[in-house]
Amino acid sequence: AVSRPPEVYSTALAYSTHFPLGGEKFVDYIVDALPIDGRHRFYIDRGTLELDAGYAPDLERADERLAARGAVRERDYVIRVIEDTGHNEDYWAARFAEVTNWWLDSI
Repeated sequence: AVSRPPEVYSTALAYSTHFPLGGEKFVDYIVDALPIDGRHRFYIDRGTLELDAGYAPDLERADERLAARGAVRERDYVIRVIEDTGHNEDYWAARFAEVTNWWLDSI
């Protein structure tokens, strides 16, 4: 949604990002479509339990690709690893306030 059209949305909040859905090509496709212009910000996280435990390689690739495109970590995007959490709504709800405040602080 952030990339089409980018003037509508300025921030994406992605909990437990399921990049393994399409592998490296999917990571590249998603990251390459993001507007890297200093006006858009991206929050991406994963847990360390259950399904999320396997997300590390894809998030590392997304991190590297964002940086290679000129995005600055902690300014344009954050990638967080949330220990002892997994891929479900209870875990996401527990960090909703923190993530929402991160987003609102940029407005």
